[in-house]
Amino acid sequence: MQMSLIYLIFGVVALLGTIFNFYQKKIIYGGVSLWIFGMCMYLYTLKPPQENLVVVVSPDYPPYCSIKNGQIVGIDISLLEDVAKLMNKKLEIKVMNFNFLFNHLHQKKSQIAAGGLSINTEREKNCHFSIPYIPALCGVVYKKNITLNSDFSGTIGVQAGSIFVEMIKNKFPRAKIMEMDDFLFLVEGFKSNKNQIDALVGDAVVLIEVFGHKSHDFYMKRISVSPTISHGTAFALSTTINLDAFNLNLSQAIKKNRKLNTLLSQVQSLEEL
Repeated sequence: MQMSLIYLIFGVVALLGTIFNFYQKKIIYGGVSLWIFGMCMYLYTLKPPQENLVVVVSPDYPPYCSIKNGQIVGIDISLLEDVAKLMNKKLEIKVMNFNFLFNHLHQKKSQIAAGGLSINTEREKNCHFSIPYIPALCGVVYKKNITLNSDFSGTIGVQAGSIFVEMIKNKFPRAKIMEMDDFLFLVEGFKSNKNQIDALVGDAVVLIEVFGHKSHDFYMKRISVSPTISHGTAFALSTTINLDAFNLNLSQAIKKNRKLNTLLSQVQSLEEL
């Protein structure tokens, strides 16, 4: 039973005692009952202390999570802010390199890890995940002076360890693959032509965010990937967070997140390669 409800019940009992004692002209007992009633009502109206919802992120993956004007922003952040409010908690954000994200979670230094995390069976062995909120749809951006097909033998850039590396090997068997840990650095190298990259493969939502929905300088298309991978929020296996309540609030936050729904419609409108 919640403490506020207990205070309310004791308050009602004390009020009845106050009325009875004053009716019986027992002034002292009536005064004590009245004081107890007042204290119970005061405690009943007090708000419980607000707990923090601690999330660890790697802010290098827009639009999920990135740094803008010194602030941590992104789809994941706005979703978690809404969930925290609905759960009467305050969102506390910790920043670190992506390579240490899940270790930090496993060591119980944070309750949640977020930032465009893809849900897969390997990760699910070591942590819980929220309901998925966006599919990891594969996209490709390539220069207009090349022909991208199964015979393509140029260089394709992709984030190291990405779920899309294997897809490139299958779809473009003759292509050279350039892997980098920092995807944004890869993007800048592609734009400036420093790395001699002909095409970039990655999450279609991320590509739309960094290149725009319709680029004048490059072609952008969608690639079918099977099985479909989705993004979600990760939790430690020993989490004390009520996952059912979290997911219920997350589903409400997803529905009203305009940025998320706009990007999804833009991805679906891309021509498929």
